[in-house]
Amino acid sequence: MELLGQLSSKYSGRHGARGLNELLQLWMSCEATRTLMDIYAQCLAALIASCPDACVDALLDTSVQHSPHFDWVVAHIGGSFPGTIISRVLSCGLKDFCAHGDAAAAAAGGGADKRVPKLASVVGILGHLASRHGASIKQELLRMFHEGLAPGQHKGTVPFLLQLALMSPPLLGTVAAELVESLKPSVLNQLHQRFSPLPRDELDSTVALLVRLICQTSAGAFRTLQFLLDTAMPASVITQPGLALHDGVREACDRLVALLLLQLQKSVHNRPSASLADGPQRCVPF
Repeated sequence: MELLGQLSSKYSGRHGARGLNELLQLWMSCEATRTLMDIYAQCLAALIASCPDACVDALLDTSVQHSPHFDWVVAHIGGSFPGTIISRVLSCGLKDFCAHGDAAAAAAGGGADKRVPKLASVVGILGHLASRHGASIKQELLRMFHEGLAPGQHKGTVPFLLQLALMSPPLLGTVAAELVESLKPSVLNQLHQRFSPLPRDELDSTVALLVRLICQTSAGAFRTLQFLLDTAMPASVITQPGLALHDGVREACDRLVALLLLQLQKSVHNRPSASLADGPQRCVPF
């Protein structure tokens, strides 16, 4: 694998390939690199059942070291072992995210935190696999979200998933609709229980990140806004049985609605053109 990384980097300026698919075909048409890839795939097939985390960690480490020239290897291997690669890449990415300090600080930065070097590789690998294995990725992301709310699970799971969504709008679009539909009262109360003890600055960073994510989600935006308004409604207005929501959940959704309106106002007022009739405008969310 390291040799594949070295070769990919060394000859990156000579092949003239355009796009990942063309690059993959070019390298696989070379007998030497195809043989190395076959050896690597056989080694991975033999080892991945007994030590999956070590295998995927090595893949991520090499991807970080030789990015983006190693992407074709990741794409090929990911397509050969999609089930294992998807779940373990997310698992190893979460471990790296949590091991490199404050999750909220990474989220507030708006992009890949340099202290979390594997994060961009995780996004890249999932992006390569999304076209053929989008359903599996969506299922794994939703599973990870709900399991991350269970008692005893690492508190960085939800911030990690939010950061992935911020870095990859396609990943966000993949899960947004089903995620909103799954936010039943019990799940919302779990979220409140998980986030309410956090310091105010971390909460503010998380809320700011949510506003950014909602503003860049076109698919399902109406349903998301409808959900926020319904959930923010005072308990005296909603009389449906079984809707036992913590007051903090309603307050959080109310705050999100207010901040979204403020963000929309800024988007309109900060448009570069003075008149609506003066030509193309910067996109306003929703």
